[in-house]
Amino acid sequence: QNLNEYRVLKEMDVEGGQAKLIVREGGHLVGQPFQVELRVACHDDAKKTLKNWDVKDSYSVCDLDPKSAKINQQKTAIAIKTKMADLESYNDAIANGDLHPKETCLEKTKVKKISLRNLCSKS
Repeated sequence: QNLNEYRVLKEMDVEGGQAKLIVREGGHLVGQPFQVELRVACHDDAKKTLKNWDVKDSYSVCDLDPKSAKINQQKTAIAIKTKMADLESYNDAIANGDLHPKETCLEKTKVKKISLRNLCSKS
């Protein structure tokens, strides 16, 4: 897991710590080259390097709009515009004998929401 190549999309203080929404290359699903992660450092963990922060949420996307990351007014969630892979065209290409099909993203944008609640609770 290489965390050298990443971009911080948002940094925020959360109850009991800090959180960062990052994106890095190397999604864990076919056709989704990007991995979006919400990493959290609670209390003393903030002294650790980012790669040692806890991953509270992560998902793979085909594409995303880095400038679209927004936190709601209540500071309970963060949202970002993403695009998923067009797996149908990918699977069709494989079925037709193309072993290295080009990854294409769907045109439609989806807003992915991540909760910021209870990230540092000691439960």
